Amino acid sequence: MINLLSSELFRMRKRAQSWLLIAITFALTALIYGGFAIAAKVNSGPDAQNMRNNVTFESFHDMGLGVSIGFLGSLMLVIIAAGLMGNEFSWNTLRPLVARSQTRVSLLTAKIVAMVIYALIFVAILFIAVTGMYFIGSWFVGEPAGYSMSVFTDSLGFAAKLLYSNLPYVALAFMLATLFKSNAAGIAGALGLSFLEEPIWMLLGLASDAFKGAQDWGISANVNALSGFSAVDIGEGRAFVTLAVYALVFLGIAYAVFTRRDVTSG
Repeated sequence: MINLLSSELFRMRKRAQSWLLIAITFALTALIYGGFAIAAKVNSGPDAQNMRNNVTFESFHDMGLGVSIGFLGSLMLVIIAAGLMGNEFSWNTLRPLVARSQTRVSLLTAKIVAMVIYALIFVAILFIAVTGMYFIGSWFVGEPAGYSMSVFTDSLGFAAKLLYSNLPYVALAFMLATLFKSNAAGIAGALGLSFLEEPIWMLLGLASDAFKGAQDWGISANVNALSGFSAVDIGEGRAFVTLAVYALVFLGIAYAVFTRRDVTSG
């Protein structure tokens, strides 16, 4: 297990995609933030002060962490998770990998643990980079940054919630890539669910009131509840458990399929 985990971490570290996706996430976040900063700098209208405040740590949760970790980060982590298994099939490296693994369970577990470690590093790097960006942006518009230890601890907790809320989508991408032997299936399935789940529930709710209550048990509703973006009072504890159940079910299916699959044909 330790050797398998070391191998997975080594491969992720050497793979350019692992670092490129972090760079792209920060670059896109900086581009969006930079647009707000420039607009705040040149604007002298009645809303100028509000615009400048949005460049300080007053908007760090919604814009900084929400965009980088909550939205863009979710996309990038899904891509990495799908590639963990999808790449093995497309590169025809699965058979030798299984052959040198003690058990298939240990191989899959090593990949999942490696994914968790990567996600933690991903969030840590972005948290530090986006924090620095906000200091520079506040200086650029001439406003106090508004940073304090309480802001730091609150932001750290919020980043952890955003990371946790990505777990079901990451697990779904991993499961679909394992089932269908394809990166594309994992990425399309997980991202498709994240974008389409709410509209689907809304349409079902129009058809029958029974679906309105069921929506509260969906992934999207509990993600919003945990991150504080939900108007429905689901509760963080219930959201935490519900998202964990989804992630465990998806991973359980991946284990069940992979341990029974004939890999001799690819």
